[in-house]
Amino acid sequence: MTESNDLTKSILDYLTTQGHYVWRQNVVGRIRGRKIGHKRGTPDVIGVMMSGKFIGVEIKVGADTQSDDQKAFQAAVERRGGIYILAGSIDDVRKKI
Repeated sequence: MTESNDLTKSILDYLTTQGHYVWRQNVVGRIRGRKIGHKRGTPDVIGVMMSGKFIGVEIKVGADTQSDDQKAFQAAVERRGGIYILAGSIDDVRKKI
């Protein structure tokens, strides 16, 4: 497992034990070379918190940074009252929840 996969699993486990309904968002596939099945910029982990709010967690490890699509997704979620977390560690999630 990679560091990113380990962190994703830790975040999923933490949020689930707190009672939130979350899952790892994967790209579904490709048609004629184009990615399908997701909205560009969708966070790695998405779901619904116990409060009913949308939550999105983008995992960034090391020098990895947000793309413009990810920044736009974050802005759209936050404008609508959802929670978006840019997480480089499990502590980033704990602090924001």
